[in-house]
Amino acid sequence: MDNAQGDMSTILYDILSYSDDIFCNFMKEFVGVIEGTILETQRIKKVRILLQIPGIFLFLQLNFEETFGLKQSACFIADDFLVIVRPVIKANIERLIVFLRHYKSKFINR
Repeated sequence: MDNAQGDMSTILYDILSYSDDIFCNFMKEFVGVIEGTILETQRIKKVRILLQIPGIFLFLQLNFEETFGLKQSACFIADDFLVIVRPVIKANIERLIVFLRHYKSKFINR
């Protein structure tokens, strides 16, 4: 294994131990600010929790004052208040989840 792969494995292994603000801040840097804020808003503060959440975007369909600003950043909002998560935001989080599941099953669950 070359150094780049070794460094990436170390980072990935570390991610599994991150929690709270460290996890959220890392996700904002690694995936994106809006994507990290989606996780933070739902109090998803560990990889283990992220991998257990079905329908990670469903909360954006509900009308809560706390999510209004996030909806404006992360979604398209129709006149009838139908909310559609922007494709790039959705893809970024979905790719992250697939990547973390793959990494966890390949390297951690041996």
